Amino acid sequence: MNQKQTAQVLANFYALSDLAVSKITGKGRWLSAGNERWHELRDYQFETLNRIIDNRTQLIYFAGDHGEQYLWCQRRKEDGILIGPFINSTNVGHKLKRVTGEEMHQSPSLAEQFDYFSHTYNRLLPTVISQAQLIASVELLLTALFDQKTVNTLIHQLTSGLRLPQPKVDTIVKDASSLQSDRASYQAETALYNTIRAGQDDQVIVAFQRFSNSGNPGLVVPGNQLRNEKDLAIAATTLATRSAIQGGLYADSAYAISDKTIQMIEAQTKTKDVVGILMTQMIRFAKEVRSAKQHHYSKDINAITAEIYAHRDTGIRLTTLAAQQHKSAKYLANRFHNETGRTFMNYQNQFRLTFAQEQLTTTSTSITDIAAMMNFEDASYFTKWFKRLCGQTPRQYRQQH
Repeated sequence: MNQKQTAQVLANFYALSDLAVSKITGKGRWLSAGNERWHELRDYQFETLNRIIDNRTQLIYFAGDHGEQYLWCQRRKEDGILIGPFINSTNVGHKLKRVTGEEMHQSPSLAEQFDYFSHTYNRLLPTVISQAQLIASVELLLTALFDQKTVNTLIHQLTSGLRLPQPKVDTIVKDASSLQSDRASYQAETALYNTIRAGQDDQVIVAFQRFSNSGNPGLVVPGNQLRNEKDLAIAATTLATRSAIQGGLYADSAYAISDKTIQMIEAQTKTKDVVGILMTQMIRFAKEVRSAKQHHYSKDINAITAEIYAHRDTGIRLTTLAAQQHKSAKYLANRFHNETGRTFMNYQNQFRLTFAQEQLTTTSTSITDIAAMMNFEDASYFTKWFKRLCGQTPRQYRQQH
């Protein structure tokens, strides 16, 4: 694999996992994916790590100065991959050794690690990830870069003897019997979603833990803790999505993150992993809001894009939205086009087309019923509309997908 291909693998891994990563070659050249702050931190950590590593194929799991964790996946000395920083959301073990061999005598809470680290390194955020997610992500990365024998060796070390105990962190997911009888604080909940609305990604995890510690978030499915945590996490994702849109994130971007988050939540088999995903995705919402504030739509247009998504099945008229905002339809149409570069109808049609395609590929609902559901006069008109936008009739699309 050449350097260009390797760099693409690292970039793909970073986009998939939010774990910054660098590969160093025997000549000391870095190929990396991450931001500028990660590059500075990486150089510091590798300089320290390089003093104790030898020529063996190994995987070293170590903690930084603030409790954040890293992985060094090595084939030969100065030839391997540095991954991190991350905080493990799975509460196992008691202490973690720093790379110097010194034990961490105090076990900082998850919130303390995250808050102290992100402030020290100027908003460089450690990824919150579970043990299972970490192992799966690292195995995926190593398989793309190394031969299978090396991958097997490193993953075996990670999952067995080489894995050091992890820092004891405040458990966010509590057993149902230990939950407080009072409801979680409304003020703490409001503060959490305000961090997303304001794009304060360095404060999300602290606000999340304060909310968790403020009381019982509720019991939706008695007797099934995993299902209960998933339903609460999905509800929280919905509120986070709304907060992100209110903060200036484009509605289509916010809902794309929401859909992905819910898919990830549903795939989990442990309650702790559900919470780890929710925290990481809430941070992602806040990051995207912070970025969008540089070039976001106005409040009026954000409100319109949110309504378009909410009515992507039946559609909604611009005159209706104009009446809600006490503005003229012509004024909003011009503003919408100026800010988005697209007409209101074109923007809405894209969402409605996606909804129609989902109905055709994920349900057995008849085309006539889909047309009625989407508020079309008849199936013939729906078919013409669909073909104009998609290039295929609904029946052709369903057969090919």
